[in-house]
Formats: sequence, structure tokens, C-alpha cells
Amino acid sequence: MGGLWLRLFGIPLAGEGLLGVWRWLPSELGLPIAGFGWPMIVVGTAWFGVLAGLWMRLGWSKRAALVLALASILHLGIGTLIGAVSLACLSDRRLTSWLDLSTG
Repeated sequence: MGGLWLRLFGIPLAGEGLLGVWRWLPSELGLPIAGFGWPMIVVGTAWFGVLAGLWMRLGWSKRAALVLALASILHLGIGTLIGAVSLACLSDRRLTSWLDLSTG
């Protein structure tokens, strides 16, 4: 949602984010702020596929979820919280043993 808002309106949905990163980072790199919405959209929509893969116990889904959790932490807002909780859940032994029962 935040990435789409950023693409459409050119302003961050949740203000300036942690330490105002959504204001100074694009200006330091010489990029428009709206361009930072695309990575947020890609990561956000990729979560749907990864969660479906985890639900179906597909072998690739845990590695993909780890990558997305790390990418979510870079969001520096609510994504940081989501990424941290995801990493904590993915490191739980019960989830690992449940995924190990998969055939895919």
C-alpha cells in the first residue's frame, strides 16, 4: 500500500519514515522519490506468493520468505516490524519441522 501511494502521489504514506529516510535518500542519490515505490510494490506483492508457498509447504518458500523479510526490514517503517517478526517466525523450530514434512 505504501509503495503504491508513493508512486501515485509522490509522498510517503507514513510521513517521512524512520529518520526521514524517504526525504533525504532520494535527494542524495539524485532520484525522484516516487521511484522508490516500485521496490516496495514488488516486495509487498511477492509476499502473497511466498505465503502461499509456505502454506503449501513448497521447498523454496522458506528461502524466499527469508529474502523478503530482509528486504522488508529495509523499508524502515512498518516494514521493519513485519520483517523482524517474519524472521523470528521463520527461525522457529516448529515452522521448520512443519516445512520439513513437505514433499515439494
